[in-house]
Amino acid sequence: MMSPTQSFFSISAMILILMFMADSISATRIYSSMALPNLFSSMWRSNRQKASKDA
Repeated sequence: MMSPTQSFFSISAMILILMFMADSISATRIYSSMALPNLFSSMWRSNRQKASKDA
């Protein structure tokens, strides 16, 4: 059996690791969801500008 302090520290360490993992996953998800539309809109804008210059 672990002592109460040891079990508390191990549980809190597991929770911290889980929170960190979930935070990094959500951060990458938020970043990708923010970056992809920006990338597409910038590409679309540059294509529009090229088309207007050609015309």
